[in-house]
Formats: sequence, structure tokens, C-alpha cells
Amino acid sequence: MSTATTAVSTLSSYEQGVAQTLLEQSANGAMGAVRGLSDGQWKFKPAPDQWSIVEIFEHIAFVQEIVARRVEEELPNAPPAGERNNEEIDRIAILEVPVRLQKYPAPEFAHPKGIEPAEALDRFQKSGARIAKLLASANLRAGVLDCPPLKALSKGKYTTADGYQWLLFALAHTDRHTKQILEVRANPGFPSR
Repeated sequence: MSTATTAVSTLSSYEQGVAQTLLEQSANGAMGAVRGLSDGQWKFKPAPDQWSIVEIFEHIAFVQEIVARRVEEELPNAPPAGERNNEEIDRIAILEVPVRLQKYPAPEFAHPKGIEPAEALDRFQKSGARIAKLLASANLRAGVLDCPPLKALSKGKYTTADGYQWLLFALAHTDRHTKQILEVRANPGFPSR
């Protein structure tokens, strides 16, 4: 029996529930990881070549923004999804992206540009609201877009993700980098205030 499925354009109530839970958990986790930080704590770098918490948070917000924009602008004209194993691709996004055992360098365009914590928080909250609005869309499974993170994680088995999967990747990416924030906070040199 094949596990491949033909794409449908609407999300099931189960898929909606999974995405909503991931959205809430990723937002709560990220916001909880930075709650109450001082300016010095936000800007502490564990090493000269490592990102500070504000830089990590800016990166998270930026990725959510570009994913939301891509789904909004490119998905309506994307090639049809056709027959594919949505269940396996969804699983990769949800379960493998947050794991930090293997590091992947961010592309240069996604590197932090240097913003203040308040702006990073604002952008994160706005991009999360955009993702929530997109999750209510009926056409997230209709088309597919190239997905370099999926290609890397699946070792080339899958190269495209539908809109729903792109949003799952963005939310799991937030979880991945929330763990990075916690790693920075656990650094012995992290300021006590």
C-alpha cells in the first residue's frame, strides 16, 4: 500500500489543529526564552563568531516573514502539488527541523542586520499573526515551492513543500532557534542581569 497522497487544497481539522498547536507552542517558547532579559543579556555573544539572543530573535522573525511572504505571493501561482507523501514531509518539518544535533549555516541574506530587542519582538509577533492568518487559508496544499531545508533534511528525497509544510518549517525553525537562545543563556559567561 502506497503512502503517497494526491494533494487536496483544504487542510483537515487535524492538520489545522497541529499547526495551531505548533504556532502557540513556538511563540510561547520563544517569548518565554527572552522574557525579562536585560539589554546586556539580549546582546551578549558567547563568542565573537556566534549570534547574540537579539540576533537569533531577529533571524527567527525574518525567516517567519520571508516564509509568510513566499506563501502569500508565490503559492497562488506555484505548480500543483500532485502525488506526494505529505505525511512524511509534514513529519520531517515537525520533528526534524527543531533538532540541533546537526548545524546548518543560515544563508547570508538571513543573517541578522542589527536591530534592537523591541523591534525584534514586534517583528516576531507580527510575523506570527501573518502565519496564523495563512493557516486559515484553504489553498495551502494546492501548490508546491522549492524547499532547500527539506532537500537537506531528506538528503534530496524531497525538494518541494506545499504552503502548509512551509509554515510548519517556519514554526519548527522557531523552536530550533529557541533552543539556541537557551544555549546562549546557559553559557557560563552569560550576564546575571
